[in-house]
Amino acid sequence: MWVDEGADPATWLAPRLEITEEGIGAAITEVETLAAWIDARISDVMARRNGQERKDQ
Repeated sequence: MWVDEGADPATWLAPRLEITEEGIGAAITEVETLAAWIDARISDVMARRNGQERKDQ
């Protein structure tokens, strides 16, 4: 098993990650974009699952 120097292979923290403010900000933006995309489509998906007409038809 590959492990970074100094990492404990018995933990989930191996290999160590460096998380920057810029990187976490970009990740949050991507998650927000995905959430908005899902939110815009979820009612149509649920309607199809329940055998109902889509709202745009």
